[in-house]
Amino acid sequence: MEDFNRALEIEPDNATALTNRGMLLARRGIYRRAVDDLLAALKLNPRDPRLLHNLAVAYLKLNEYDQAASYLKKAANLRHQPSAELLRRLTGR
Repeated sequence: MEDFNRALEIEPDNATALTNRGMLLARRGIYRRAVDDLLAALKLNPRDPRLLHNLAVAYLKLNEYDQAASYLKKAANLRHQPSAELLRRLTGR
C-alpha cells in the first residue's frame, strides 16, 4: 500500500497505481475506498474492460447492484467475457 501511496504522491494521475491500490483495498474489504480509486483510474483509462469489471465487483460487494450492472455492461460491450457472464448471472438474462 505504501508503494502505491508514494507513487500517487509523485504522480497523482497514475492510472496503474490507482488501479492497483484500488484492487488492494478491495482485497482488504475496504470497498468504498476501492471504488474511489477505481473511479479515479477509470477517468484516466475509460476503456479498460478489466478495470470496469473490478469496479463492478466492488459495487457488488457494497450491494450497489445498479451501479455494478452499469459497469458490467460497459465491460461486456468491450467484449470482456467474464463481465458478460457475471452480468447474465446478476440480471438473469
